[in-house]
Amino acid sequence: MIPVDSKIQYHPLIQDNIIVIEHLRKDRFKPKDKYEYSEASETVIANLLEKPFNLTAQGITKGYDASKDFDLCSNVTNKVRTVELKITGKDDLYIEYAYEDGTPSGISISKSNLYVILSGGWSGQGRFANHVGKLRMFKTYQLRDIIETLKTMPEYCKDFPSYDGGRGSKCILLTKELIKTYNIDIGLMDIGLVKKNGKIIGYDLNDLNACGNFGYAQSRVWKYFT
Repeated sequence: MIPVDSKIQYHPLIQDNIIVIEHLRKDRFKPKDKYEYSEASETVIANLLEKPFNLTAQGITKGYDASKDFDLCSNVTNKVRTVELKITGKDDLYIEYAYEDGTPSGISISKSNLYVILSGGWSGQGRFANHVGKLRMFKTYQLRDIIETLKTMPEYCKDFPSYDGGRGSKCILLTKELIKTYNIDIGLMDIGLVKKNGKIIGYDLNDLNACGNFGYAQSRVWKYFT
C-alpha cells in the first residue's frame, strides 16, 4: 500500500473519500495544492486496486513525471507494471498525444505499461442501466495503436488551447461507442458519482461495486502480471 502522510484520510480535501474534479484542474489556495491533491487522488485509487486484484500499490511519483504515476506489483508473480492514471468528468475519453505545437506528448511518449482511467460510464443494459463512475484499465501499447489510427479521422481529433500556463494539447476523442467497439479495456470497478445540474463533479469512493463479471476482470488483470 502507498503510505499516506496525514491522519486525516489521504488529504484534508479527500477526508470524506470523495474526489472532486475541480480540485484536479486548478489551484485551490496556492500552487502546490493542485499537485498535492492530484497525488492524494492517485494514492486513493492505487490503494483501492490492491485487495480485489491481489496487487500491491507502490512507487507513487511526486509532481509531474512522464514515466508513470505509480506501480502495481503482483503478490503472486512479483511482476511490476507502471501505471499512468487519468481522471475525467466526462463519459468519453480525451487522450492527449501531442502538445498544441505538435510536439509529441501524453500517450505518444508514455513509458507506462498500463493506463488506468476513471471516467463516467454505464452499468447494466437498457432501462436497467445506471450512470456510474467507471475505473478501467488499458494496455498502453494497444491504446496507443488505436490513437494512431484515429488521428487520421478528423471527427475524432480535438485541439485544446493553452490554459493556466499550460502548452495546449492535441487529443483524440475516444467515445464510449469506440471503447465498446475496440473492446481493449478491462472494467475494474463501478464508483458512485457526485453530480450537480446533471454534470459529473466528482466521484464517491464510499460507493464501490464490482464491475460486470468481476471474476473475468480479475483473470484478465492477472494476465497482465504473468
